Amino acid sequence: MFGRTICTAAIVAAVAVTGGAASSTTSSRVPEALTGVWHRMITGKHVMPRLWCLFITPGNHIFVASLDSDCGGSAPFRAHFVVDGHHLTIQTYSGLCPTKSVYSWSTTGHGHRPPRTLTLRPVIADKCKLRADLLTGTWWIR
Repeated sequence: MFGRTICTAAIVAAVAVTGGAASSTTSSRVPEALTGVWHRMITGKHVMPRLWCLFITPGNHIFVASLDSDCGGSAPFRAHFVVDGHHLTIQTYSGLCPTKSVYSWSTTGHGHRPPRTLTLRPVIADKCKLRADLLTGTWWIR
């Protein structure tokens, strides 16, 4: 619980400091079911095995960092996304992935009643292996 609080506070501070970090020319609305701080254990080839947090903002931004790190301002993975139904077109602006990629998403659970899960899958193979390792899989909120 303590780690989740740190992750949430740091990410909220990062969004405030960066002003959302990237501007958007889209009017795509982020479904409430997507927003929040999600967690999952990642053991991919391109990331350190540990618990990671994924923060999805209502302003079309994604921040991903290990739960034992800053989890916000220095989050190693920061991206902007556009929602089109149950697809997210993700463009990384942290410089780690130069290409866009499209992911499908689905959620379980209702409202803010736990447990809720978010499953992300690339629609076609993601050329950025780091992004694929970080995002692909099932995330949870307590």
